[in-house]
Amino acid sequence: MEFPELTSPDGAFTYLMAAIIAVALVIAVYIVAVYAGVAPAV
Repeated sequence: MEFPELTSPDGAFTYLMAAIIAVALVIAVYIVAVYAGVAPAV
C-alpha cells in the first residue's frame, strides 16, 4: 500500500482525514467507556 506524498494537497488532505477519523474513534471509545463505568468522567 502506497501513501500519497504529504507535500501534495491530496496527500495532506488524506492524512488530515485519517487524523480526524482516529481522534473521532478515540473520543467515541472513551464516551462508551464512561457510560460503561470503566473510565472516570472528566
